[in-house]
Amino acid sequence: MRKKAAFFLILAVIFLSRFILVIAGQDLMGDDGFQYLTRAENYLKYGILSPDRADSFRNQFIDSPLYPILLSCFLRVLNSKIAAVRSICMLNSVFFILAACAVFFLAYRLSKKYLVALFSLAVFGMMPEGFVYSILNMPDSMFLAFFIWSNYFFVSYFGCNRWRRLALASFLLGMSVLIKPISLLFILVYVVLIISFDKNDFRRRVKIAVLCILVQMFTLSPWLIRNYHVYKEIFFSTKKDIHLYYYDYRFILEDIYGKEAAGSMIEQKAREIFSNIDVNSRDSVKAIHVLGGFAKKEIFSNFSSYATLLIKRHPRLYFGTGTVQLLTLTGDASGAQALYEFGRQPALSMLRRLPVYVMTLQLFSWILLFLIYLLSIAGLMRIIVKRKWETLVLLSLSFLYFVILVGPATHTRYRFDFSYLFAILCGFVLYEIKSSSENI
Repeated sequence: MRKKAAFFLILAVIFLSRFILVIAGQDLMGDDGFQYLTRAENYLKYGILSPDRADSFRNQFIDSPLYPILLSCFLRVLNSKIAAVRSICMLNSVFFILAACAVFFLAYRLSKKYLVALFSLAVFGMMPEGFVYSILNMPDSMFLAFFIWSNYFFVSYFGCNRWRRLALASFLLGMSVLIKPISLLFILVYVVLIISFDKNDFRRRVKIAVLCILVQMFTLSPWLIRNYHVYKEIFFSTKKDIHLYYYDYRFILEDIYGKEAAGSMIEQKAREIFSNIDVNSRDSVKAIHVLGGFAKKEIFSNFSSYATLLIKRHPRLYFGTGTVQLLTLTGDASGAQALYEFGRQPALSMLRRLPVYVMTLQLFSWILLFLIYLLSIAGLMRIIVKRKWETLVLLSLSFLYFVILVGPATHTRYRFDFSYLFAILCGFVLYEIKSSSENI
C-alpha cells in the first residue's frame, strides 16, 4: 500500500511541477516551437504542412505529421495562438506523465523489482533537461509516451510469448515515428533482440521479426502513400538528409576549414544543386535527397575525420541541462543570454559575469546530472554482474542507436529522447544501495 502511495505521489509531483511551469511560463516555444506553430497554421489554412510563410512555401521539408496536425486542432477549436500553445503544452505534461508511467512499468518488467521501477520513475521525473523540454511546444513528450510504451510491450512479449504484444509494440513504434522520425529504424533493435533471445525456433523468430516490420510499415503507410501521391517517390521524411548535410557534413568542414568558410561552402553547394530547380516543385525533394546522398558520400570518404569529430563533439551532448531554455521559459532573457554566452565561451571570466542565482541553478543542475551519470554507470555494472543479458543488450543497443543518429550534434533536446535509459540504470543501482543499507 505504501509503495502504491509512493508511485502516485511521485507522479503527482512530476505533473504539478510541469503544470506550474506551463501556467507561469512566458515563452513556451522552445527551439522549434515557432516552426511547429507555422506548420499547424498552414495546415489549417492551406492543407500544407510547411514551416514557411504562405508567400514562400517550400515542399522539400517533409517531417512527421502528427504533432502539427494535433496543434492545428487546438488552433481551430480555440481560435487563439496563445491559448492553443498553452493548451498543447499542458497536454505535453500529460504525455510526459504517460511516458513516466511507461518508464515505471518497463523498469519493472526488466528487473521484476517494484523499488527499481519506483526509483527509475523518480529519476526520470527529475532529469534536469526534462523539466523544460517535457512541456515546450515541441513533440518530445508525445514521442516519448508512444516510444517508451512500445519498449514496454516489446519487453513484455518475452514474458508471455504472445505475438499481440509485439504487434502492439510495433504499432506504437510506428506512431512514435509519425511524431518524430528519429525512431524510424529502431525496429531493427527489436529484430536483433527477437532473433537473439526469443525462445522459439529460428524460423518462427524470423516470422515474428517480419511481423513487427510489417505492422510498423502498415502504421506508416498513410504518410508514405501521401508522399508518393504528392512527390511520386516513396519516402518518409527529408529530415535526415537535411541533418546529414547541414549538421554532420558541415561539422566536418568546420573542423577542417573553420566555421565561416564551412558555412560558405555549404551554401554554395546547396545553391549549385538547387540552381535549376523550382523549390515549389516535386524535384525539390529529390534535390534534398541529393544533398543527403552527397553528405553521406563525403562522410564515408572522410570517415576517420568524422569518427574523430564524433569523439570530440558528442560528449558535449551530455553536459547540457536545459537551464538556458528554463530561464527563457520563465521570462529571464538576460539570465538566459548570460548563460548562453558562457556556454559558447566557457571561461572563468565569463562565469563571473553570471548572476548568482543563474550560477547556482546551473551548478545544481550539473551536480544532479553528474550524480545521474555516476549512478547510471554503476547500474550498468550491476546489470553485467547479475548477468541480465537481455536487459543489457536492449539498453545498450537503444543507447547506441540514438548516439549514431544524433551524431556530432550537441543540442540538449536530443538527449531528452533517450533520457529514460539513464533513469532505468539508476533504478537498478539505487535498489541495490537501499537493499545493502537495510542489511547492515
